[in-house]
Amino acid sequence: MKTTTNEYLVRRCQKEHAKLDEEIRRLMEIAAFDSLQVAALKRQKLQLKERISRLKNKSDDDHEPSGSVCNESVYD
Repeated sequence: MKTTTNEYLVRRCQKEHAKLDEEIRRLMEIAAFDSLQVAALKRQKLQLKERISRLKNKSDDDHEPSGSVCNESVYD
């Protein structure tokens, strides 16, 4: 079965979303975690979730803009 570009991007974004979720959990286990860093990660996680939703709703004929990847600035 051939994987479409959107399916690939959805899976890639889902993996990045899971990595962010794990990083947020790890940081919050630290007694003196950086709340600004956690908030930034949560924003990135929400952006990925929204992107996943858009990709899932997009038809296979549409193409994601070139240069757009899921892990842009995920760990900046």
